Amino acid sequence: MEENSDFQFDIDEQNRVRGIEIFGETYNLLKEMQHVNKFILIDGKHYWGKEKTIITYDVLYQGIILHFQNADYTNFVGLTIMDTKKYPAEYLGE
Repeated sequence: MEENSDFQFDIDEQNRVRGIEIFGETYNLLKEMQHVNKFILIDGKHYWGKEKTIITYDVLYQGIILHFQNADYTNFVGLTIMDTKKYPAEYLGE
């Protein structure tokens, strides 16, 4: 991902994200987020992550929004599945 090189995506033949590899400082942040629950439904979209601050800096990729606390796309907060047709709940382990 251009905005943050800590993220690499595995894409399937239907252009869906099938896996996310996370490295560097973002990996260390994720280790601290082990207590975060599975995806929750908010306004028809699936969210996973810490409680978001009022303002986040977001990157849209293949129907998924990655949320960051900082304008330089660091300090990962969580992600939202925007395209619930492309990524139905059964794909998310619900």
